[in-house]
Amino acid sequence: MEVEKRIFIGNPGVGKSTLLNSVAGKVVFKSGVSAGKGLTSQLDQVRVGSITYCAVSYTHLRAHETRE
Repeated sequence: MEVEKRIFIGNPGVGKSTLLNSVAGKVVFKSGVSAGKGLTSQLDQVRVGSITYCAVSYTHLRAHETRE
């Protein structure tokens, strides 16, 4: 059986776990108000049926700016 992975990467406290809980259809990740600190460790993953849901907290993400 092939396992599907759904991975969400983002800065701490942006709602990765909350979104993954919604996509999974049940609470599988700890989530809530964290005032920008985040509740996700470096990598949290939970398997629900044949799908593995992953939340990756990466503190150095930012929008890429382009200059002409």
